[in-house]
Amino acid sequence: MLKPSMLLILTALALALGAVGCRPKGDEKQPQEVPREIPSAPQDDFTPIYFPIIEKRREIRSGCKTPEKLVIKDDEALEEVRQKIYYYTFPKPDFMTVDFEKEMVIAVFMGECPTAGYSIDIVEVVEYADKLEVQINMRKPSPGDIVGQVITSPFCIVRVRRVDKDVTFLEASRGG
Repeated sequence: MLKPSMLLILTALALALGAVGCRPKGDEKQPQEVPREIPSAPQDDFTPIYFPIIEKRREIRSGCKTPEKLVIKDDEALEEVRQKIYYYTFPKPDFMTVDFEKEMVIAVFMGECPTAGYSIDIVEVVEYADKLEVQINMRKPSPGDIVGQVITSPFCIVRVRRVDKDVTFLEASRGG
């Protein structure tokens, strides 16, 4: 017969090993980004624009408590975003350097979420003759997903070639 302490240790080990295999649906490995040339101007009615991801966070608690969609075209606005993102981080790390003469930054924030399992992604940026269209995918955990009980503030930030056009955001949602 096993001693109670040994039984407790074996039970804890079995639970820990079982939890390693638990992950939410849709958490498959992300495809690698393929470098593409940045088009200099729209070719026909639209041109997909290459958008290298500057910084992308999902399961993080930042100072971004409300949903926001931002187009950033100067250093001052970029610094405000850095302060929000790293609100709970001390000391605040250096942030990206952007040449605002040639580039701009698009940032989307999901706001404060009650658990892990939420994410927001900029899926595509398309330039039309009269506007720039940013396609966003938001994910919420589905019922039954195993998620961490932690407050998160998902966001995605990308850098694109600077254009002086109206920017529109299209949203798609999955899960929950």
